[in-house]
Amino acid sequence: MKAIKRFLGTTNKIQLKRFLFLSGLVAIFLISLIFYNLIFSNFFYNCGNGEQCFKRFSDEPHPAASSSLTVAGGIVPFDEQASEITEEFFKNLNNYSGIKTIVLISPDSHNQTALTESHFIIGSNFDGQNNDLLNITTTFRQNPLVRVSDLSITLEEGVSNLSPLVKKYFPQVAVVSILVSPLATKQEIRQIVEELNTFDSAHLVLIGSTNFSQDLPDNLLLLHQVKSLRTLINFEEKEFPNLDVDCWQVLYAVRYFSLLKRMEHAQLVIPTVSSTITSYPASKVIIEESTPKSFCSLIFSIGKTETQVSQSALLVGDIMMARGVDKYTQQYGLEYPFIKIKKMFKGVDIVYGNLEGPVMENALPVSLKSVNFAYPVEVVGLLKDLGFTVLNLANNHMKDKGSAALLETRKHLEEYGLFSLGDYQSCEARYSYQNGRILFIGAHLVYNNITCVNEIIEQVKQIKKQDPNIYIIVTPHWGNEYTHLANTFQKTTAHSLIDAGVDAIIGHHPHVVQSIEEYQGKPIFYSLGNFVFDMYFSKEVQEELAVGLKLTPNEVVFYLIPIKSRQSQLEFMDQNESRKFLAWLGAISSPNWQNLIERGIITLKVGD
Repeated sequence: MKAIKRFLGTTNKIQLKRFLFLSGLVAIFLISLIFYNLIFSNFFYNCGNGEQCFKRFSDEPHPAASSSLTVAGGIVPFDEQASEITEEFFKNLNNYSGIKTIVLISPDSHNQTALTESHFIIGSNFDGQNNDLLNITTTFRQNPLVRVSDLSITLEEGVSNLSPLVKKYFPQVAVVSILVSPLATKQEIRQIVEELNTFDSAHLVLIGSTNFSQDLPDNLLLLHQVKSLRTLINFEEKEFPNLDVDCWQVLYAVRYFSLLKRMEHAQLVIPTVSSTITSYPASKVIIEESTPKSFCSLIFSIGKTETQVSQSALLVGDIMMARGVDKYTQQYGLEYPFIKIKKMFKGVDIVYGNLEGPVMENALPVSLKSVNFAYPVEVVGLLKDLGFTVLNLANNHMKDKGSAALLETRKHLEEYGLFSLGDYQSCEARYSYQNGRILFIGAHLVYNNITCVNEIIEQVKQIKKQDPNIYIIVTPHWGNEYTHLANTFQKTTAHSLIDAGVDAIIGHHPHVVQSIEEYQGKPIFYSLGNFVFDMYFSKEVQEELAVGLKLTPNEVVFYLIPIKSRQSQLEFMDQNESRKFLAWLGAISSPNWQNLIERGIITLKVGD
């Protein structure tokens, strides 16, 4: 007490009481701090890089929080044309409670991953942070395929275009973004997604920012969505790289994450309406004449979606790669005829064409005046690379070099994984092709081969007896050249085939597009016209029709795709040209289908 008195410089009792009171408060504070640290020290942890973070109670995983989040994420377009769909997506996603971290995965539109020698760039252009965000960034820094760059994230439209809506609907949520290289493999995507799933996944959703097909006629956009949606919903792993989408890796990542989360219920998002996908997936396609694009948006939530059984096919007419066509391909490359339309073949289950002549190892150049065709093996490789799956051999040029050349052609097609449909003479069942519910029968009928027709009729009756749900398409090579109307043999044969059970007839040979007939509710496309040929003497021989097909359990949809060619190079007709062409085609076809043909879409019921 004497020391205290000397320190205070006075023995005033009031001052002594004040000092003792303050000393007591300090002692109580120190004891409380020590006790707090002992009891709650587990709520402090080191975030790495010398940073100390406070771990909130809400960040602790517990059963209630885990069970509250019932959504894994989804797919949303980032294009400004799709603003309605994008807004609806985030509005729907906001209905799910418990989201604390959003991982946004986007295409690398500006090839920034190549500049940084990586396959992924991770970063954030948002202010919010939480433990997930810090842990994700820290973990991915150790991955040699990943670079960390907030600036790169800011420059990517797949992120920046969505930022306002993310901030609008999820202002308190931490957001980390990942750019993915077009070179990223499925295995690399799986590794990234599996690492994401190790974090506090009870509060984390993965959103894929990507557009679907673009720069194609609107009917092709619709056709390509068939396979894209089915592959995404069914998780058909092998098909993702074959889709016609902006970035298949983004789709794969989100779908794989939903699989790991066991949240595979797919809900399609469209403006003002949100409907569960069943056997017939709806879609929203926004068309702009200068840059046609298609957009789809889905949310994956708890549960499973019924397996999709839709199929797609694309059929074109005669492919002749010799003579004058060869002159151009020798000068400009083998792809010359297809350069402007090559995207049309991607993202379709079945791509069919009529190969107008044999393929031979030692095929010689064909004289401009000759009608005796043969092509080098490289042509088969080209057609395979473009996306063709079935080539029809049932035509009048397939024996131009004899029976041995026909057998050699089959051998080369088999080596490249292409199916040889039909035969020069026979229509036996062994020459038919089936993929899922769709079955093709090729028929060489240029010389009115009645025996072949009868073989097909018997074959069709047997098929329908065994399985009435098989959708049978006959592709006859027939008709009079350079005429737009079918002859008597074509009509009577087509009617007999449909009476026997054939579902659709799609023909070729006349070198021009012929009329479309409705018979017993079934379509007869008498001729698709040329596809690749060296005929330049009229506009009609340089107008082609491709036909797309979507088959679901309840209906079949035919998409008419007008094409034109100049000097044997194909390109899509513009909207005005297509409108005039389809109006002409509708005028020469079945009157009750005229409006459908003018629209370019024919929808028919199938099954019972």
